[in-house]
Amino acid sequence: MDWARKIKELRYFEDLKQDVLARQLGVSQASVSQWERGVAEPPESAQRRLLRRLAQTPPERFLRALKQSVRSSPNVAFLMARRDGTVHIELVSEGLEARTDFLRADDVGRPLRGLFGEQVDAQLAELEKAGLFDGKLEGVQAMAMLTREGRSRPVQVSMIPFRIESADIDFVVRVEVRYPSLTVDNVQHVEPELIMLPHRRSELEPDF
Repeated sequence: MDWARKIKELRYFEDLKQDVLARQLGVSQASVSQWERGVAEPPESAQRRLLRRLAQTPPERFLRALKQSVRSSPNVAFLMARRDGTVHIELVSEGLEARTDFLRADDVGRPLRGLFGEQVDAQLAELEKAGLFDGKLEGVQAMAMLTREGRSRPVQVSMIPFRIESADIDFVVRVEVRYPSLTVDNVQHVEPELIMLPHRRSELEPDF
């Protein structure tokens, strides 16, 4: 096996630096560097671990990297996906408690509809109709008022859908949430807004 090429591919797909991969494998960064340069080959124990990682398909590796980007985001972030016609929260960023009390770690697996109030539910219905989970949008910018347990707060939201080839979902949507600086008076007059960027079909894509 061409270990040098395979390790480079693995680091590319999972967005890993050499020192991070080295820690995961229990070796030094110098060892990983030597493997990538073809100076040496991984020992048998590292080969077994690498083969398990390399057995994943590129979409699986991409999804793994996407999930890691959400977990480590310095902002409030989460992944959502539609399963059996219902949009669920799939994953949230780590350390949420220090940044927000509107999204929680135990929200993972819950349906998004009904969680943050009628305004968010209406925007979600509009986005589903526009094809957010069907490949018809490249991105969304939104302003919304979150309402939960009697409390409300305005947020600015960025959404980017990603195509994932899996058995039960076609697309996942990465969501970043920011809290705008508004006066008390302005908070009371926040208007919901959706800016949707349509998917631009490439000339190479079939027109069904």
